[in-house]
Amino acid sequence: MVPDLLGYLLTGQRRTERTNASSTGMLAVGGQGWSEELLTAAGVDPDLLAPLISPASAWARCCRSSRPSSESARCG
Repeated sequence: MVPDLLGYLLTGQRRTERTNASSTGMLAVGGQGWSEELLTAAGVDPDLLAPLISPASAWARCCRSSRPSSESARCG
């Protein structure tokens, strides 16, 4: 998902926001986690999927400056 990729590139943290994850069809009923049954049926290793976060949750601090500079911001 593009929002997840952008979040990863900015923070270095793998996360998937639940409403974006719902479009994969791989969420358990209720949307509280990935569906083990669906992942197994599709042959998807659950370790490949990022942890889910709630909408509007903070990911982390940016780890790269958005402007060219010799100093980068710290990940955290």
